[in-house]
Amino acid sequence: MINQIPNRKDIDTMRIDYKTVRLLVVMIICLASFSSCEDIIEKDITKKELVLIAPGDNLRTSIASQTFWWEELAGARTYNLQIVSPSFESVEIVLADTFLTKNKFVINLFPGKFEWRLKAQNGSYESAYVLRAIEIDSTFDLKTQKIILTSPTDGANLNSASILFRWQKLYNADTYNIEVHEADWSGNIAYSLLSIINDTLTVKNLKDGVYYWGIKAWNRNSATDFSTHKITIDRVAPGAPSLLTPLNKANFQQLPVNLTWNRAADSGSPLSDSILVSSDSLFRTSKIIVAKIVQDTKLDNAVQDTGTYFWRVKSVDAAHNQGQFATARRFKVLNK
Repeated sequence: MINQIPNRKDIDTMRIDYKTVRLLVVMIICLASFSSCEDIIEKDITKKELVLIAPGDNLRTSIASQTFWWEELAGARTYNLQIVSPSFESVEIVLADTFLTKNKFVINLFPGKFEWRLKAQNGSYESAYVLRAIEIDSTFDLKTQKIILTSPTDGANLNSASILFRWQKLYNADTYNIEVHEADWSGNIAYSLLSIINDTLTVKNLKDGVYYWGIKAWNRNSATDFSTHKITIDRVAPGAPSLLTPLNKANFQQLPVNLTWNRAADSGSPLSDSILVSSDSLFRTSKIIVAKIVQDTKLDNAVQDTGTYFWRVKSVDAAHNQGQFATARRFKVLNK
């Protein structure tokens, strides 16, 4: 039998079919990974211009604590912020060259001239840099200045009684004062120290609970207000959850199968749950079909096929303390 050579029309049809197949493959990959096609096909942001909000261009001020702020750009995943002194044409000091996912960056500057520039990026494209200048005048007055707390961050959940506190120095400050209060800033003082000359301090033997910590700067003429952050110390692992449905050895005539459980009582940091579903009672890695961290106490549509499955749940708190797994249960799906 002689093979027939395809004509030009057939070849064009094949090309169209190939493009269609390729588009379908991309869509299937999107659905299979539970992510949108925007995660694969990036937006072209090369011609989009970032809108800078603060500080204003050519601002001259004596306030050393500056917040660099811009409008979020649709399609951007990260922002590259660079701050130098005195200018990009004649760089003497690089103060920042960082990639950020948020649209704010706070830093204490010193007297002098600075330039900063910002660009947006994603996996495939980047915008042009937008450039601005700022000048900081010298002053001994600390009343208008602000201490920038570095770590622990505001709202942090920690599982250690020994905490390393960090903050940014002010150029016109001589010493710093730290206070740690129980429950809120007006609560009992758990720790206090004056005349700190460094920008770090370790405080030990704090008990579990909620604290507010603050730093104040001093010189001979004036002082700043306290800058404060909230932290929670939680060193107690959460209890094991209690599994509710399905009951052990339950049989299902059809899908879906929804799993539910209750958490143990806990007064520490916020809880989430680690859930495992496996086709193997030993929960070997190769047999695990679901491994998720969930905020709710349920998992809908836990499995997608017939078979015998095993599931278990443990609680994990925001301070990274992990509880014990609840006793595993088994269930069987007979029909889809």
